[in-house]
Amino acid sequence: MAIGLYESLFALDSTKVSTDGDAIRNGLHQLLEKHGATIEVARPWDENGKLAYPIQKQKKAYFY
Repeated sequence: MAIGLYESLFALDSTKVSTDGDAIRNGLHQLLEKHGATIEVARPWDENGKLAYPIQKQKKAYFY
């Protein structure tokens, strides 16, 4: 069976990442690995990006 390689982008709460970013990123990695994912590369894309529209009253996000 062929294994697919997928790219994902996560919009994280920038205020929570600024206070405890390592724990947030580690929690995300653990969640993905729990469901069978293998993380090949992980890096921030935009640390304080503006959202096109508010999500739960948040106007900015940490894109990872």
